[in-house]
Amino acid sequence: MGHCVGDQVLREVAKNLQSMFRAFDTLARLGGDEFTMIASDIREDRSLERLLTMCGVPSRGPYDGRQKDGGDGEPGGGDLSG
Repeated sequence: MGHCVGDQVLREVAKNLQSMFRAFDTLARLGGDEFTMIASDIREDRSLERLLTMCGVPSRGPYDGRQKDGGDGEPGGGDLSG
């Protein structure tokens, strides 16, 4: 495959990811094949659980949005990096 085909695949992946999230969530390509998503206004654990499930990521709840650090060096909330 060439560079153009790889770019098209990444565009399709981004399009599929965007369709899974709400209009006011932020999806960004960091580089290569790495994407990040910022979801705001998640008020219940089950909402975050649903989001993680849609992404195919096992949850590591419970979550507390008030936490500054989830114990893994990352801010509180869901971590989709596996």
